[in-house]
This record gives sequence, structure tokens and C-alpha cells, in this order.
Amino acid sequence: MFELILTAAALAVAYCTGRYIERRHYRSIEEREAAQAESPVPMVSLPLSADDFSNQPIREVRLLTASVVLGSDYFRGTLAKFLSFIGGRVGVMENLLDRARREAVLRLQKQADGADYLLNVRYETAFLDNPQQSKIPKVEVMAYGTAVYLSA
Repeated sequence: MFELILTAAALAVAYCTGRYIERRHYRSIEEREAAQAESPVPMVSLPLSADDFSNQPIREVRLLTASVVLGSDYFRGTLAKFLSFIGGRVGVMENLLDRARREAVLRLQKQADGADYLLNVRYETAFLDNPQQSKIPKVEVMAYGTAVYLSA
């Protein structure tokens, strides 16, 4: 009986801690997105090249990458494993991927500060462990693109 109570308490602590950290991270993302909106760098996912700017002198072209690795808490990992077992939508993983994608974009935009354009923006997503062996899902999202700096 004691082991059951201890397990339930550990899951409750993991759940509450995970929710707190997730909410705090979302607030941070929203604040930085609002600040970034004041001086945005135009991001384009079209396959453009520097040659498409032939009528404007280009000062510099750089490949930028931004990567973020996020892990979920034990409770949500257990829930995700259970939901994937029975089938259907796994909302826990959707939140994790959303946070990781938004964080990667913010980091990419920060690196592109001062760029006139951010071209060919792409995302790569990878799960960093075998979900069959671990109850804690971890995901990496990498955003990359080409920053174009035009001459003044």
C-alpha cells in the first residue's frame, strides 16, 4: 500500500512540476515572440536564392541553424506511451513539439538579427530516444535558413 501511495505522490509531483515548467516556458516564448514582432525579419519558406536579389547589392549571405532539445516530464511520458498504445491523438506530444518548434524559430530569428531576409526556412524533427525503452519523450527541432544581408 505504501508503494502505491509513493508512486501516486511521485506522479502528482511530476505532473505539477511539468505543468509549471511548461507554462513558464510558454510565457517566455510568448513574450519573446511579441518582442520579435516589433522588428521582424521576413521569413520565407520558398526556395529562393541570392540570385533572386540581382537588382539589389548583397553584402552577405549566411546559413543559420538553431536547435532546441526538449524533454517532457515522467507523467506525460507515461500518458503518451499509454495513448500511443491505445491509438488516437497524443496531445502531450503536440504541446512538446509546438514548444520546441516555436523556440527553434525564436533562436533562428535572433541569429538573423539585422538580416533583410531569411530564406528557405526549414525544420527537422527527431526523437532522441526509443519510446519503447524510455517513458520520458525527448524531441529535437532544428530550424535552418539562409540569411541575406543587403547593402545599404
